[in-house]
Amino acid sequence: MNRRLTPLALLFSLATFGCAPGGDSGPEDERIQAVSGEWTIVASGWSDDDCNATEGLAVPTSLTMADVEDSSFSITYYDGDVRLGQGALACSHVGADVYDCEDYLDGFDWVGLDASISITGTASITLTSETTATAVGVFSMECDGSDCGTVAAQTNSGEIPCDSIMNFSAEAD
Repeated sequence: MNRRLTPLALLFSLATFGCAPGGDSGPEDERIQAVSGEWTIVASGWSDDDCNATEGLAVPTSLTMADVEDSSFSITYYDGDVRLGQGALACSHVGADVYDCEDYLDGFDWVGLDASISITGTASITLTSETTATAVGVFSMECDGSDCGTVAAQTNSGEIPCDSIMNFSAEAD
């Protein structure tokens, strides 16, 4: 066995398990802390759009960042002056300036059809600075009612439930 690799292997294993020599876990995780207030969504788009969200779902144009603490904050999405979803979502730090948010909930009755649509989503927000962020949201759409087949025919996948992914970047105002 090559003895020159032994210290390197030890260092690698200590780093892998979060330990440093002497029992010190290293420097504290220095998180970016977002500024509170209004943020403008500067770019957005749908990908893997099985639900045809591009044609049928409102895209947020802004969000409000509130309750900002060291490891959490809350967000509320807006399309113009209209709040999207059921209210503020708590987001918690999960590592490397990434915050996972509570489930987004929304829904509506399809006008002219016996179809009640429910939308749930999860979002992961990455702070790139105190005033800039990127995000990925996965939204699932389900339907209840006798006309859900008609609604499903209008999706890109032809099926319900279906999923669509939204990506956006935002800047504090």
